[in-house]
Amino acid sequence: MKIIFSVVAAFLVAYSAWEFALYRHHLKFVPDAMDVWWVDYALEESWGFGPGGNEAGIIVFDMPVKIKQHLVGSGLNWLEGMPPNGRSGWQGRY
Repeated sequence: MKIIFSVVAAFLVAYSAWEFALYRHHLKFVPDAMDVWWVDYALEESWGFGPGGNEAGIIVFDMPVKIKQHLVGSGLNWLEGMPPNGRSGWQGRY
């Protein structure tokens, strides 16, 4: 019984670690200054391998109300004035 419990516990820990790492990866696509902390929905698929392989997906984030108000009021000017992103791996522009 202890062995089964240990295997199940190890599986749950590994699964939780994977899900947390994936969650953090999804948040890397959003600028820090937008204060987004929740992923509402994510679906990604890939097929093929190497050069010519394909990836497709969608990630939906929950945007805070204050950020929505900034975007409605200032639009692209607000986005262009945001500070550089602190998360590692961010390569895009706002």
